[in-house]
Amino acid sequence: MNNQVLIYQVRAFADRGFGGSPTGVVLNAGGLNEVQMQAIAKKLPVSHTAFVMEVVDQDHDINIRFFTPNGEIRNCGHATIAAHFLLATEKGTSQGYMSKQKTQSGVQEVQIYREEGILNVTFEQSEVLLSGIEKDVVQELLMLFNLSSSDLPEHYPIMLASPGANRFLIPLKSQETLAKLKPGFPAMRSLCERTDSIGCFAFTLSGAEDRWEAQGRMFAPMIGVDEDIINGNSSGCLGAYLIHLSNTGFDHTGLTLTVYQGHGFGTPGKVVVKAQKSSEKIRTFVGGTAIIASQTRMEINQYQKDPHDKDDAV
Repeated sequence: MNNQVLIYQVRAFADRGFGGSPTGVVLNAGGLNEVQMQAIAKKLPVSHTAFVMEVVDQDHDINIRFFTPNGEIRNCGHATIAAHFLLATEKGTSQGYMSKQKTQSGVQEVQIYREEGILNVTFEQSEVLLSGIEKDVVQELLMLFNLSSSDLPEHYPIMLASPGANRFLIPLKSQETLAKLKPGFPAMRSLCERTDSIGCFAFTLSGAEDRWEAQGRMFAPMIGVDEDIINGNSSGCLGAYLIHLSNTGFDHTGLTLTVYQGHGFGTPGKVVVKAQKSSEKIRTFVGGTAIIASQTRMEINQYQKDPHDKDDAV
């Protein structure tokens, strides 16, 4: 027995109506099993796909599962933005509202609101945990990126950040160096396997105190994405990183960080991060808007005889 699944492509973290990260979104996905979800994600020409199931529960109203072509992941920033933007658009909402989504990382609050007539989505990340790394790991990172210590800015160390999955934060002095990065992926995969990490987020910074801008590139070979076009969770990690390194409190207003990504793909995007420190905990909020680019239907088998034969699911 076959049926059709409606699949949207939503460009998350678009900037002024252009660009953004192409993301698959399937609404009303409760009838799909894991094999079918994986098969859909594998066939779509995007890095991530969100499968949305609306539920009635005391602590959340939406379940979302995230898949890359290589498998299921715990959470995804740009797919969260894409899914809630699509839901709000489909509902035709003109007023803001709050939703709670349940993912493998837990329950997250998501705010949907309009700013100057533009629909925006913001979610609070799981707490970002930051830790220093050993000198030999720093040298290994420099080697796989073909960098030297002179490419790194003073006072901004390479660190490991995790909102649920580890990634290396790698600051650079110049945008030119950032644009030319060509990492050795076999070496990166080896390092990530040993450090239980998904990849590396390289970035440049400008700004001070409570307002910053960054350019970034996310390399995530461990989830099957050599380079992610726009990565929301790593942008949020960068906000936590700045609070962590700051000597001032930011207890009340915090800082705002705008992270630009995707230029190398010709699909520029913008992530807006707000971060603050409260009761010794750093809270980070990741937001942006999106564009609904297209929709298509895919025939998919309702029943799967061999759960290991994923290619036969669609």
